[in-house]
This record gives sequence, C-alpha cells and structure tokens, in this order.
Amino acid sequence: MQMTKGFFREQKKYSLEEIARNLEETKENTQKLLWTLQDWGIVRCVSKGSQAWNADMEFEFPQTEAEDLWEYKFVFVGLVAVEGHVLKCCPKYMEIDARIMEKMGRVFRVIRKYQKRKEQSLKLEDGGDENGFNKIAVSLYFLEDYFESGFYINEREQISLNGDGEILWEKTIDGQDAFIWQGKPYYLEFYTKETQGDQEEYFRRLHETILFLCTKELEETGLLQFLGIPKPEFQEGDFQDFGGEPLILHRLKHEMLVQFVTRKQRLLWTMYSYILERNIRKKTEDVKLFGTDRFEYVWEDVCGTVFGNVLKEKLKNLPGKLCTKYQPLKEKTLQELIGNPIWEDRIHGIFAAADTLRPDAVVVYEEEGKWGFAILDAKYYQIRFKMGKGKQGYVEGQPGVGDVSKQYLYLMAFKDFIQTQGYEHVKNVFLCPSEDEKTVRAGSVRMDMLEQAVGLGDGRIDVIHLPAGSMYERYLAGKRIKNPGTYLV
Repeated sequence: MQMTKGFFREQKKYSLEEIARNLEETKENTQKLLWTLQDWGIVRCVSKGSQAWNADMEFEFPQTEAEDLWEYKFVFVGLVAVEGHVLKCCPKYMEIDARIMEKMGRVFRVIRKYQKRKEQSLKLEDGGDENGFNKIAVSLYFLEDYFESGFYINEREQISLNGDGEILWEKTIDGQDAFIWQGKPYYLEFYTKETQGDQEEYFRRLHETILFLCTKELEETGLLQFLGIPKPEFQEGDFQDFGGEPLILHRLKHEMLVQFVTRKQRLLWTMYSYILERNIRKKTEDVKLFGTDRFEYVWEDVCGTVFGNVLKEKLKNLPGKLCTKYQPLKEKTLQELIGNPIWEDRIHGIFAAADTLRPDAVVVYEEEGKWGFAILDAKYYQIRFKMGKGKQGYVEGQPGVGDVSKQYLYLMAFKDFIQTQGYEHVKNVFLCPSEDEKTVRAGSVRMDMLEQAVGLGDGRIDVIHLPAGSMYERYLAGKRIKNPGTYLV
C-alpha cells in the first residue's frame, strides 16, 4: 500500500473527518487507526469543548449521529508508521506550511541527538509501555553502528601451545620450564596467540541482512531523508538462508558467550532482540515510532546546551573571579549551593531529603564589562498575551503559579552568592520556542510578595520567545551563544 504523507500538530484538536481526509482514508479505517494510536499513547480523545480526557475510556466506532461529539489530540512529537500510513507530528508551536519538511527534518535530527546524548537511542522499553520495542530506534542504532564500525567480524584471539601465531614470551616464561644450555634459557614449548575468523562469515552476512531490512524500513518511513542519512547499499538476504529464526537465535546466544568486545556484545544482543521481536511482531500490530511524548525535555536540553548551562560546574571553574567568601566552597557546584529540605522526627533526629530545587539552566555571562547571572527555565509553552472585550487583557497557555514561584525560589537560593560575587545583571527568564526569526521579549510575569522577599534584579520573570530553528541549528552544530546577555535583554 502506498504510504500517505500526513502532518499533524501536537495538542491541536482534530475531528475524525479531518484526520481521515488528511490520510485519504475512510472514517471507519481511520477510527481503527486512532484506536491503535490511543493504545500506544500517541492520541487522546476529548469531547468537543472540553479539555478533559479519561485515560480509561475505550474507543467505539462512532455512529454517524455521534461522531461529531469527539475530537482527537496528538500528544507526541515525531513520526509514527502504522497500517500503511506515516504520520508526522510536529511541535505545538510549529505551523504546517510549505517549509514543513525542512523544519521537521531539523526537529527529527534534534530529537535523535538528544536521544544519543541521554543514551536513549536503544530504548527497547519506552516509558514502561508493554508495546515498547522501538523498531525505528533499533534500526537507527544498526545504521549508525555500521557507519562507525562497519560489518560485524567475529575474529577472536586464542592462545595455543606451539602454534603458528605470535609468541607470548611473558606467558611462556611464567608457564613453561626452561632448558638451560651454556647459561642461556631455551624453551622447547611456547605459547602463541592465534586469530580465528568465521570461515562462512555467518554473522557478517546476518548483520548485512538485518541492515538491508532496517534501511528499507527507514526509507519507507521517510526518516532517511528527514535525518539526512545517506542510503548505503546492502545485499538482500533471507533468514531461511541462515537456518531459520530458532537456529539464528541459538547461534547468536552462543556467540555472545564467547565474544568479549563491548561493541560486539551490544551489537549481538541487539541482533538477537531484533530477530526475537520480529517473530513476535508477526502476530501483533506493527507500529513504528520515532520521537517523544515529552518534547519539553528536548527543549530544555537545547536551551541548556546552547546557552552554556553552568549549573553543574564547580565554583572555581565559573567565568570570572571567585570571591574570597566562597573560596572554601570552590569544589562545590552551583547546584550544591541549593540546600536540601530538612526533615526531623522526635525519635531519630534530622534527615536531609535526597532531592531539592533544580533549575533548568544557569548562565554566568559578561556584558559591557559587567558580569551577569541568569536563571533560565525552558518552557515548552505557547504563552500568548491577548486583549479581550473592553480592552481587558488576558493570558493563554501560560505556566502555572507553581512554575512562577519556583523561579523566585531559585533566585532566593542563589541570593547570597549573587550579591557576594557582585553580579550587576540579574535575570530570571522563561524561554519559549517560536517560529520567529529573531528573539522577541514577549512580556513578563511577577508576584509582588515574592519579589519583595527576594529583593534581587527588577523582580520580574521575563518571557522570551526564541527562534527555535536557529536554536536547533546551534544545538546540532555544537555551538554555544557567545553573548547570552544579548538574548536576555
């Protein structure tokens, strides 16, 4: 079946008819597809005019008179391949326009880099979902490993007695008796190091067959194009040529027992998982996912990386000179300056809680010869300031009171350090992604009682819209912003 190309925006409400029309599919088949996507946590169903969603609600194929009662929201950013369709879910701030392929390709590359940075690229159990084998993530692992290390070669070193390989003199001297002649030792037997290879290249050919299938699947979903991965040419194979899946699994398991190179162990284990899951998936829905249902974590990592987060840096390594008062604490990090909650009971005494406040990012910067200190909170929100009837202003899509109050608490936690260091620029900022080409200071928020308690800076938390496209380009290129202060004005 020809895969249709459908783009949807995260958190936007769609009717069944809109989704069916986008996918060029019947309403009945679209309903079945949505049922599957709900099971995978990709789609949520809400009644029209309501934000509520019942996680235990079951889909039913709606009758004609009832189908207008429901709307559907995608709660996922990435790519979903299911039942012959490929759905691309873009971030909630992104417009679906003529540049959507370019923009989503960049988003996919950002997600992939984030996954690799956080060591999630081979996450076989995704979020605890019982359907968690991530076939696309595994396919990407196979290709990336191949580009880095090539085909699997199962050469192993074996120590032999009187072999034809390199003589291991140290082991020979320690393990064999020497024959002494005219004051010189002679060894009649000696240990050698032999290299044994796979004569039939069984595992190399199996590796290539898997790579062929993975490349084909990634090409069909469009991910090769989106991620800018060149298409390598592999020899097509059939698993029956290797004796069938039970024999393949048996030989892979045996190979893992005699292979001690870390990269090869991981590759063998992944090949084993791929074959095993391939057999299981023949009996279930084949849903392929690439992306995340927590894109806010990706945005946090982008902002922290691009702005140069120093939260985990030791005080002695911070830009500028460390003041005398904090010299005894120079080996501590900024995060460690934030105290932990202290609990106490009447019997056992005092206990310090393991967790504490954790800002998304802290930046120390120089602007016009003066040092500044900024606390950044990456907010994956669409904060909009609007005017209602009678010129009454209101805000939509804003963070809650808890998020606002935490920013003041972060500032309070660093108050003594900021004042002692003499930082002249003090900023508290919400960073939001946007499609603007330039940085825009959209507004600010303040809470008078907390502003008075903290007594630092101008008391407000600025709302800054950052050009997501250029932020992603910097993140992908590993480039930091040289003058963070210019973005925080």
